[in-house]
Amino acid sequence: YQLIDNKSTLFDLLRKMPMPKVEWIPTLYNLICCDLAAPSGNAQIEQAIPPLEAMGIDRAPIEAALKALKRPATGLIDYPVILHNLEQEFFRYEHTATPFCILLFDMRYRSKTGLDLLPPVAIQEAAKRIATVKRNIDCLAHFEQAGFILVLPSTQVSAATLVAKRLCDILWDSSLGGNLDSRSLALAFGVAGMPEDCQDLGSLLNSARESLNQSKRSGSPVV
Repeated sequence: YQLIDNKSTLFDLLRKMPMPKVEWIPTLYNLICCDLAAPSGNAQIEQAIPPLEAMGIDRAPIEAALKALKRPATGLIDYPVILHNLEQEFFRYEHTATPFCILLFDMRYRSKTGLDLLPPVAIQEAAKRIATVKRNIDCLAHFEQAGFILVLPSTQVSAATLVAKRLCDILWDSSLGGNLDSRSLALAFGVAGMPEDCQDLGSLLNSARESLNQSKRSGSPVV
């Protein structure tokens, strides 16, 4: 109840205080029945002026420099760059003890011959959907040759797992349309966090890889 601020969505609140559905659904139901909270059908996200623009700085040169760090076909940050960002996040953890998590995931299309890679236009559509869930401080990128990674600063494993499940929901939502065939989409997510799962960057990546592989073996979309 204290988290409700008339600005955050339900997903925002659950990210701050992760709970399974069997807990948050009756809690929300009771809050509404007791007239302590009410759903809003007119939620609007305030578009704040970005800090640099507020200072009168032209963003065009910044975007031009960032473009060189992305794969041209998809517009996502390339693999070597995200490794640098991940290393910086680890250094931040060492100095501040602030937890962070990573989501390693695969997105494929089911076909008669097996699982096929997504074409660039489908990856772009998936990135647009993911952007509706991730925060400005979260970083989405390619991982190795065909995988993807989402780096979640200041996030514990329980919240990261909630994010992964939410991503599954929006990526599988066929009503959103676009260049993503949601009906044939196969997803697998591996979640790992620092320091809950490990104490070094290599172990973090290995833990996330093992979770991803377990997801593929078990058929559970999020491990």
